Amino acid sequence: MVQPRTAGRKGILLDEVVEVVDALPELLDTLAADRLEVVRRGLRARALKVRRGRWDGPGDAAYVEGGVGFLVLEGAIMRCVSAAHRTAGELLGPGDLLRPGQDLTHESPFDSYWRAAVETRLAVLDGRFARAAAGVPEITGALVGAVTRRAGTLGRQLVVVQSQSVEVRILATLRYLAERWAVMTPEGIVLPEFLSHGTLALLLGARRPSVTSAMVRLTARGALRRRADGRWLLLDDGREPAEQRGAA
Repeated sequence: MVQPRTAGRKGILLDEVVEVVDALPELLDTLAADRLEVVRRGLRARALKVRRGRWDGPGDAAYVEGGVGFLVLEGAIMRCVSAAHRTAGELLGPGDLLRPGQDLTHESPFDSYWRAAVETRLAVLDGRFARAAAGVPEITGALVGAVTRRAGTLGRQLVVVQSQSVEVRILATLRYLAERWAVMTPEGIVLPEFLSHGTLALLLGARRPSVTSAMVRLTARGALRRRADGRWLLLDDGREPAEQRGAA
């Protein structure tokens, strides 16, 4: 059995109360206008701040005992799974539902841990929230939608990591991450600052040195450019690397 890693830091429970409706676009789309404000006031939750770095998600899961879980409000957090000295990651963001500590059993050969890529805020969907949500039938479909969206992203990631070329994997990953995280500017697509070589290596199932070398090659061919503020600019024109086209 894989030995568990250090737990990480616990989150900070804030005095802030958030309206969960605004964090679930699937719920907003299904609520009638005459019910929106009533549901908005009823579906409120405490906020939890997770500082950048390793997070003790299973430890903080006590906050949502008897409830639904944590809902990401803002930021980016990674669920990492390790086995046989290899680690892969899943990047989660606003609208994603988390249930730390319930994904792996003690008998599992895998080890999992959580890491916040940036400071992240979560809504604590505890037992009180679950009781309030019982009077809102639309919440079930919205939460299922959040889980389905997360599963769909994982499915795309699984397809991407099967490519043999690290360069192809990087570009495909940056493209689908750009749909959610990037900002379009006149100079190109600006990717978020937390997409470091280490984060990409976890998403790609690759070694960090391999990712660094591939990023250098992609920069040389004009597919990427590093801005002065450290963020990556995606300039790829959609073409595959020359070696991939030749092998086709």
